[in-house]
Amino acid sequence: MNVDGVFPSAFDQIDRQSKDICSAHIFTWKDNNEEEKRSDIRYQISEEMGAIKAAVGDTVLTFLWISCASTLGLATSFIANAVGIQDLPWPPLFITTALVFVLVFVFTFLGDALGGASFNPTGTASFYAAGLGADTLLSMALRFPAQALGAVGGVLAINEVMPQQYKHMLGGPSLKVDVHTGAIAEGVLTFIISFLVLVIILKGPRSPVLKMLLLSVVTVTLVVSGSVYTGPSMNPANL
Repeated sequence: MNVDGVFPSAFDQIDRQSKDICSAHIFTWKDNNEEEKRSDIRYQISEEMGAIKAAVGDTVLTFLWISCASTLGLATSFIANAVGIQDLPWPPLFITTALVFVLVFVFTFLGDALGGASFNPTGTASFYAAGLGADTLLSMALRFPAQALGAVGGVLAINEVMPQQYKHMLGGPSLKVDVHTGAIAEGVLTFIISFLVLVIILKGPRSPVLKMLLLSVVTVTLVVSGSVYTGPSMNPANL
């Protein structure tokens, strides 16, 4: 038996098999690496598209919110006059609370329909800071200007369509004290409403209707409390 002829051929076969295995591993690693790169690119594109969609939704929702919220005082006055309770101190507050509840209910539905759109930069920042939602720094950087743009559009639109005799009844925040006092009041009230909103949503009742009612009561209470200072705003989009 030719030993010299057997062992070299066996070694050659093992060497070829080893090379084939190494080549297969290299190609597999390259394929996996390319697939990971493609996945990263797809994720980045998806993230950017999601941020753009969120910004567009915020623009539309803020436009509608400012247009409607500006007429709360006017609507309250109309209803109070129609019922004959305009001279009483407390009933108009209940009317305003009911109107805010309706607005919150409607805009919650609209926000969900628009993919989680928001009309309040304060709320967006609060939920982001709390680690809630799918916002990123990119989406936040796009949503804030979008909400401001929607707010400006809403103000211009409501001023354009409102009859002249009712324009003085359009509500909005205004500085009624010195700048420092107004800034402190806005900071305190914004902190309180942000905290209470998070508590109501995260720890409040399970019923969405009760949550909206509590949000309406909190909003009206803080608006009345801050009315002697700045209005108040508690929402940069309202400014």
